[in-house]
Amino acid sequence: MAKHRAEDAHFVQYDANLFLQANEEQILPQIVSLQQILPLLPQLISQAAFASQKAAYKKFSSNLVTLPPVQTLGGGTNPPLKGKGQTCVKTGYTNDDDIFVIKVAGSAPTHGNTGLMQVYSQCSCSLEKIIFDGGLLTEIRTAAASCVGTQLVLGKNKLNSEHDFKIGIVGTGVQAVWQLRFLRLITNVRKVRIFSRSEENRRKFKETMASGPAMDREWDIELCDDAKRDIAESCNLIHTLTPATAPIFGHSFHFQPTDDVHITAVGADAPGKQELTRQSIKNAKLLLCDNVKQSRERGEFQGEELETVYRMGRIKEIGTVLCKSSSDDKGLLQAGLSIFDTSGIASQDIEIVKLATKLLDGN
Repeated sequence: MAKHRAEDAHFVQYDANLFLQANEEQILPQIVSLQQILPLLPQLISQAAFASQKAAYKKFSSNLVTLPPVQTLGGGTNPPLKGKGQTCVKTGYTNDDDIFVIKVAGSAPTHGNTGLMQVYSQCSCSLEKIIFDGGLLTEIRTAAASCVGTQLVLGKNKLNSEHDFKIGIVGTGVQAVWQLRFLRLITNVRKVRIFSRSEENRRKFKETMASGPAMDREWDIELCDDAKRDIAESCNLIHTLTPATAPIFGHSFHFQPTDDVHITAVGADAPGKQELTRQSIKNAKLLLCDNVKQSRERGEFQGEELETVYRMGRIKEIGTVLCKSSSDDKGLLQAGLSIFDTSGIASQDIEIVKLATKLLDGN
């Protein structure tokens, strides 16, 4: 028995030396809690977040980042998770940078959002930091990036000069709150139409906004019960934020090329998800996305029906456009239908982590 204990002790010491030969003791990662992130919100809901997402898009389209394939559990056409939720794992690094990031973000209907950011050293491949943000940084970067696309297409002048300019939001989840928080930074319009299939969810959303911080109470919210009539046929700017697997305005409603409307489509992020009809996409005068390959696989521009649209080169990456654009004032399209599909790429997570880390460090 004593011999076995001695052998076991030798085995343990051998493995300790084998796996930690470069260190005298194991160095645990820094832990950042949600409570540490929350005080940073005033600094995160800012132009700095826009700048971080523009940088993410530019770096991606300039081939300065490496992004492995996205992993998705549940959602879309995947076999459902037990709680009917969805979790995405996105990984990437900026070439010649100091870190790489693994982001896990998910949600389930009765449990809300979950998530964390893992930050590793590119030099040692060791885990340096875990940010237990509960998916908050993903919400922020998604909303900020959505508004970057909207402002690029419509321009500052149009977003701030037309008194009859109407904004519509489809979806009443937490992302809708964040979209409005960032939209207020790019437009002086403070009236918004809100639709979701659930009347109760619409009511709760309005109550949440009315009881929120001052920035949320700025909005004059009109609840709508007909998405086609009140949003699709009436609004100049529409942000869609749903997990839909079928067109949210109906299979027979197609936006037309002459419709003076821009749509930022956020919901489709897995195979089988869809918020707009394929004909609406074909009819658009301008099609933008974050990642053409990913958009065709799991974003709004997926599907064989859009193969011709892709082969004609009609789908442009926002990063490429941003690299060539010198001003946000005029916008890319003065009239007609435009669509920006943002399915979310890991370079966005990298940049929002860098911004949050900078703020945490007091810089």
